[in-house]
Amino acid sequence: MKRFLELRYCMRTVAFFISQTALAAFVFAQSGDWAWSPQKDGIIAASVSENGVGSKSCSDGAGGVFVVFGQYEGNWNLYIQHIAADGSKPWGDTPKVVCDTPEEQKDLQVAPDGAGGVLVVWTDSRHPNRGYTVYAQRLDAYGNRLWSSGSDYNGIVLDTQLDYWTSSGFARITSDGSGGAFITWIHSGHTPTGESGIRAQHINASGEKQWAANGIYVANVEDDPNDPDPYEPTTVDLADLLADGTGGLEVAFYRFPIDNSSGNPDPWVKVFVVNVNASGTVGTPVQLCDASVAWQENAHMIADGSGNVIVAWEDMRHKNDGTPTAYETDIYAQKVKISDGTRLWALDGQPLCTSSGYQLGLRLFSGNTGSAIAVWEDHSSSEYNYPYICANRIAPDGSTQWGASDTNGLLVQGLDEAMYYEGMDACSDGTGGIFVGWRDLRNYSSNWFEVDVYGQHVNASGELLWGNNKEGHPFWYGAHSTNETNTPTMIPGGAGGSGQAVIAVWHATSESYNPAMNITAQKVQDSSSAIIPKLLSITPSSGNPDSKVTILGYHLTPRGTFSQAGIFFNGTSASYDIWSDTRIVGYVTGGTQGPVNVTVQNSRGTSNALSFNILLPAPYLSGVSPIKGISGSEFSLLGTYFGTTQSVANGRALMRNGTDWVELSIKSWSYTKVDTYVPANQPEGATEVKIVTDKGSSSTKWFTVNSSATATPTANPQVTQTPTPTLTATFTPTVNNDACPDDPQKTEPGICGCGIPDVDQNKDGIIDCGSIKAFSTSLTPMIGLMNTSKKSLWLLMQKPAAGKSTYEVVIKGKSKTVTYKTSKNPFFSSKLKPGKYSVRFRIIQKIGGKTLKSKFSAWKSFVIS
Repeated sequence: MKRFLELRYCMRTVAFFISQTALAAFVFAQSGDWAWSPQKDGIIAASVSENGVGSKSCSDGAGGVFVVFGQYEGNWNLYIQHIAADGSKPWGDTPKVVCDTPEEQKDLQVAPDGAGGVLVVWTDSRHPNRGYTVYAQRLDAYGNRLWSSGSDYNGIVLDTQLDYWTSSGFARITSDGSGGAFITWIHSGHTPTGESGIRAQHINASGEKQWAANGIYVANVEDDPNDPDPYEPTTVDLADLLADGTGGLEVAFYRFPIDNSSGNPDPWVKVFVVNVNASGTVGTPVQLCDASVAWQENAHMIADGSGNVIVAWEDMRHKNDGTPTAYETDIYAQKVKISDGTRLWALDGQPLCTSSGYQLGLRLFSGNTGSAIAVWEDHSSSEYNYPYICANRIAPDGSTQWGASDTNGLLVQGLDEAMYYEGMDACSDGTGGIFVGWRDLRNYSSNWFEVDVYGQHVNASGELLWGNNKEGHPFWYGAHSTNETNTPTMIPGGAGGSGQAVIAVWHATSESYNPAMNITAQKVQDSSSAIIPKLLSITPSSGNPDSKVTILGYHLTPRGTFSQAGIFFNGTSASYDIWSDTRIVGYVTGGTQGPVNVTVQNSRGTSNALSFNILLPAPYLSGVSPIKGISGSEFSLLGTYFGTTQSVANGRALMRNGTDWVELSIKSWSYTKVDTYVPANQPEGATEVKIVTDKGSSSTKWFTVNSSATATPTANPQVTQTPTPTLTATFTPTVNNDACPDDPQKTEPGICGCGIPDVDQNKDGIIDCGSIKAFSTSLTPMIGLMNTSKKSLWLLMQKPAAGKSTYEVVIKGKSKTVTYKTSKNPFFSSKLKPGKYSVRFRIIQKIGGKTLKSKFSAWKSFVIS
């Protein structure tokens, strides 16, 4: 058992270490609108300079929360704060005292008293014989301490049979339903009147002990009537307790040999339950499972409302050699009749999850109507540190009702490498479902302490109500993700324990090992209405087309597929790289400039709008069409960033005439195309054209003015036809009159290149170079528009007309080849050094569960100067 004890001590130590951080409380529900503050930060309940005792929280029974915590003031003192259902602090900003003696208090546990107050139990070092012992206190809804020893209101002592080698601790507490408490604890070491074991006490609402002064033994090292063993003596450890509904107490505990080391040929840990009636008489312990290989731990217990208890535990019976290991752990359960100890399900226990690997962090809650709900961390198919979360509902007959038929449960959280191990808690929603919360690393980048808190609501039918099983919903994230958090504590937040809301309480600090903390609280009411996406910010607030922006918000992930979702700049859909429930990283789009509205739309609806200012760069001229014509004929300048209208862009189209630039008459002006005319007095021969806006000038392209005898001009009523003067210049560049000899539709590459039409199929104001009608593995896609500037490549790729595509872009330089995988089209890279390069790409789609790849496009060369 040495290994078992070391494991339990280590887990307690880890839990204590994690508590050396900040404390926050948060209530979340379906409606998505935080009620106690207009921002997600919530309200500050109290500020604490250092926290070494930890904290515990419980419901006030009316939609609020009690938080008990330790504060160091030369010694550790215990305080309590109350946050009411409306977010107010009825006691003001100063927390109330629970215990302020000059000794050490630790190992807090709390429970509602059932009358609007709170019950508190802790381990205390004030006893004169130097051993730790257990104290308890009850506070009412006004923060008044109700239990005292004479005039001392620092709690009442439960166990005084102590000496230097004896101590009591690791207590558990629950309400007796009448304002009093049942308390159990572990008494360690030898005393004049008894051995080590589990003791229990009943204290009434007035603070009077109902059983023996130092408690009664529930189980000790000498009583094991059901399983005599050659490796006795055995010892015990406390698992769980609950009121039995008839004035008594039901206790779950473990029994194991004192020598349970690897040298023991048959090591075991077995779970028992025992009843203590109202008068303090202890019944016969009942062993829950007859499995020959028995190593059971982390047991939890609920009452079914029909005179029975349901107990679930983590079970290692499937380890081949019977030795305990963290790699073969299942979940089993048993139902026991309180009155006589009869086991009502299979003698070996009822399996809830028997998948390969191991299951940890079990929690158990009432599912109403005689059922129970178990929830656990599932490590069967995930990396050790990043488990999933599963749950199952257990019917009164022991059958499971959620998830697959192989009883491996319902997947509650399935995002890879999101939840951190031993980072989950849950609670009942009071209506047959559960709330689940966990520590989340999905936004972790380079700082190990970027830990968020996420959660999920599962209703009685096993439906996930917040997001989907890959996301959950954020409780605390984004602006706080440079903080370390511990496992959240989940508490029903609806009035009377209803399913209207959930309260999560966790510790958080702004940096590693920072002892300072704030106690922060927030509440959101549950609702059956759809959760509309909400946008909080867009960064930066202005930028060029195709520049990257980060949008923060919540409820961003759609209930359905991503085909129902979109990011829109003034109604124009934008591409994105990252999309989660709280963050989108996308790209500016739209054929406009100036202020636009940015919205997110998913299957739940359309978000509020954020303002963004689109800034246009200098115009980009990719070509002219046709590339030759006579004076007065019409031709087009093709490219992008021209501005939506000539007046908005303050734009001009110019043609060189000798050493001068002549402004051209404009027929039409759009974001990607300017239709104009050859001036009447333009000399014959090759010349240059360009676009100029208030953002700058484009590069130039060649255009050839032919003799009027070689072509018929397009009529232009706005241009006066005059005789073309004879060109006397001796310089005439050689111009290839057909730059696309294999393309019958084009004589110049234009925007999209030879073989690809310059069209705007999605009507967003940007030439998209057409779409491939169908994706296939034999497809050879083509590169459309390619633009280069200092250190940068801008690449427009041909895409299929249907399906969600990603792209594998390969850039080959002189000494290195780099491959990028992106969902963005156009693709942009700004980290290229000067030199000669080649680029190619291929298309990737998932079809029928398989990842398929097209052929690569032809290599296309470019130069970075």
